[in-house]
Amino acid sequence: KDPDIAAARRALGRALAPAVMQAIAGEALAPVLTYVPNSAVHAWEGLAEALDDAVVPSSIISKLTRHRTFMHGAESRVSEVESAYSVEAEALNRAVIIVDDSIVRGTTFRRSTLLRQLQERGATRIIIVSSAPPILYPDHYGIDIPTREELIAARAAATGRTVAELLTPPDVTIPVTVIYQSIADLCRVLGPSYGTWVFTGTYPD
Repeated sequence: KDPDIAAARRALGRALAPAVMQAIAGEALAPVLTYVPNSAVHAWEGLAEALDDAVVPSSIISKLTRHRTFMHGAESRVSEVESAYSVEAEALNRAVIIVDDSIVRGTTFRRSTLLRQLQERGATRIIIVSSAPPILYPDHYGIDIPTREELIAARAAATGRTVAELLTPPDVTIPVTVIYQSIADLCRVLGPSYGTWVFTGTYPD
């Protein structure tokens, strides 16, 4: 739990505030601000601090497994994710904002019951906020980033569909939107030397 990493993640959360404020303008009730997975907690804290009383911060999503599903292969990951999360809230009757640290494959939302549970508990719309920009290219430097065909942002770009369309399960009928961190804000927070090749496709020599 490096304090410098936590501080950087909080700053990435704060950087998302203008885009989120624009997205929730006109909401009758302050949206619930939550997060998934647990690694997104610092970005959630930063965004909650920046939005202040425009949102209601609440950790309403619980992970029911201790495994890091991101590290699993495709088949075992889907099996783990399907029942990995539980929503601990009733009668939300308002928009829900979910902070994620990155959206890689989209499996957490597409294959779990998470979005359906939020709909059943009265969410009027869901806004998924990624503290990382869209991941469009695989990583060749030791991080578990899959082939480009598996990356949901790359598939959206290739098919002309939005990421929100691709990660929304068919039984979820309330509006779902996705807000990404900009590369400019990522570099402003983390510094110009931060490697951005998974977002830009420009790999180091």
